[in-house]
Amino acid sequence: MRLRDFRYKFMFWGMKNLLAFAAVLLFSLSFAARVFAGQVRYDDSPVPGASARPVSEELLKSTVYQIFLRPFTQEGTLKSAERLLPHVASLGVKIIQLCPVALADGDADKNFWSGRQREFGLNPKNPYRQKDYFKIDPEYGSPRDLKDFVSEAHALGMKVVYDIVYFHCGPKAELIGEHPDFVRRNRDGSVKVGDWKFPELDYENPELREYMYKNMEYLVREYGFDGFRCDVEDLVPLSFWEEGARRMRKIKPGFLFFSEGIRPKNHLGTYDASYGFYWAWALIDVYQKGAPAEKLFEAEARAAREFPKGSAFLRFRENHDMAHGCKRVDAFPGRAAADSMLFLNFAVDGVPFIYNGNEIADCAPHNIFANREFGRLFIDWSKALTREGKARMGLVRKLVSMKRELPALYRGKTVWLKNSAPDRAVSFARIDGVSGQRLFCVANAKPEPAEFSAAFDAPEGFEERLSSGAEWEFSGGKLRARLAPYGYAMLEARE
Repeated sequence: MRLRDFRYKFMFWGMKNLLAFAAVLLFSLSFAARVFAGQVRYDDSPVPGASARPVSEELLKSTVYQIFLRPFTQEGTLKSAERLLPHVASLGVKIIQLCPVALADGDADKNFWSGRQREFGLNPKNPYRQKDYFKIDPEYGSPRDLKDFVSEAHALGMKVVYDIVYFHCGPKAELIGEHPDFVRRNRDGSVKVGDWKFPELDYENPELREYMYKNMEYLVREYGFDGFRCDVEDLVPLSFWEEGARRMRKIKPGFLFFSEGIRPKNHLGTYDASYGFYWAWALIDVYQKGAPAEKLFEAEARAAREFPKGSAFLRFRENHDMAHGCKRVDAFPGRAAADSMLFLNFAVDGVPFIYNGNEIADCAPHNIFANREFGRLFIDWSKALTREGKARMGLVRKLVSMKRELPALYRGKTVWLKNSAPDRAVSFARIDGVSGQRLFCVANAKPEPAEFSAAFDAPEGFEERLSSGAEWEFSGGKLRARLAPYGYAMLEARE
């Protein structure tokens, strides 16, 4: 549910002493003020120089596909989604991220509705405002349906990562009635609500922690999930997640934890990957708001300053939040731009992430609160039969395959390369020290043609791996390229 970056970070540590001191002072004062006000209870400070928890090679070869049941099919059920799992597997996807299916709170009091929910105004059930963590919402089906869904995904060679929402609950949540001390309270005894107007859970209470650990264990043992995507992870104490991860990995070794948050320390020993928000926001700024292409490099440089070395990020441009209530990426800035961003998400280091429907260039409107009863906004699967949809599926399958097969893509380091048109073109190399494979990746992030040059050591020249709207030549240690609007290319250096 993250919509904005509201954090204060150290940006230029190592600059002049005066600027460094000012940065420290401003960060400390603002952080302390927010803690005092009860708005922040987590440590999001940078951890430069540290090393991240080792990430498995299998994860780095994988592509994540998010399924949000409400728009995925017109029925919006687990059973109807199960019938589409062979399609998802045919893309080469190895991990499904399933949005919440726990019993949602249907309380109609709009004082406890999020801003976006009030704007929609129709459906009182928000899948991220839960009433009972141990029950399946009938909107999606039955517990048997969920077991069958996970079993079918496993039979098709895919893992299922489930979306857990532990920062807040619904105002009529069962746990509030059973355990009034499980939620935070204001001085007058009323329930404290957070940014989304939902009751905040109180992780200072060890009994609440045990309750949530039991929920985790139940989900893993009962349904066979292979990992958790943790909603607004950085608003819950890291110590809670650390113990939860330890317990889940004892039950199921290799259990995955994905963070929807920006907390560098969670990579030290708990999380396998975080949402790459800096990168995703930079894609929006560059491709849709006119920012220079070099802002993508700046986003990666910021992440490198703050996060431990070796941290993995989910690379996306759309998810259920970003597709909500706005023009889809394939509508604006359009299919060519969406292809270009998709290319970059697979070419840069990390774990590519596809939102359901992206693989067919779906541009139908989506809304988190729309379902078969309210709004009726669904993926337009007829797009799969169109020229655009077929081309997109071909591109996705090609990229997924390359990610699994090319060592430089799944384990190589990313080296950013200067080029002569930094306002329009982004260029970098992927270099694998084991196999020696070296890839040169470039994309035009603008709706006008771009010509540029960049230095790259490839005495034997290049072999083209993938390109769209690209012409190039190599001589004298320089690659000169002409890219059509939103064109891109991946070239392998001959050895």
